[in-house]
Amino acid sequence: MDNFEALYNNHRKNPISPSPLPEDVYTISGNTDLLIANTCTLNCKNCGFLDFDFMGSENHEKTIPSMMTLQDVKKIVENLIDIKVGFAELTLLGGEPTINPQFVEIVDYLSKFKGQLYTILRVITNGTNLKPHIVESFRKLDYVVLSLYPDTKSIIDKMKKSGLYEYFANNLT
Repeated sequence: MDNFEALYNNHRKNPISPSPLPEDVYTISGNTDLLIANTCTLNCKNCGFLDFDFMGSENHEKTIPSMMTLQDVKKIVENLIDIKVGFAELTLLGGEPTINPQFVEIVDYLSKFKGQLYTILRVITNGTNLKPHIVESFRKLDYVVLSLYPDTKSIIDKMKKSGLYEYFANNLT
């Protein structure tokens, strides 16, 4: 669990102090979500996040592709920079964003635009897919928000496989 400890200690030593975007960039205040995955590793009872078809079609297919690609993200970023729009806060979101096969590449790419496209970059994750390369990519984010759920056997099993359960059991009081 050295990756988790290093990430936590680095954040404590280097607290986030966002700098404003350039004056010629129209900054959207508050938070803006970038949906990079609409599937999840869990099936929580009260979660309705993209688990429905709001277009009302008979076949009940998802209304957007299940994963945004790095190319999709690049196109969005290019368009936003061209029209000089930025965000106070940008959140990578899903279902579970870390299951996007290009998650690390997306984080690497977006991290290059801090101060130009956003002031704060974060991810919201359920913590069930925290492989070492995913955790390492968290170093390029300003925040990692963990969504914690009731203590059910299936969720605990997935958290144990990711190493998160052990880390919390040993480090949180």
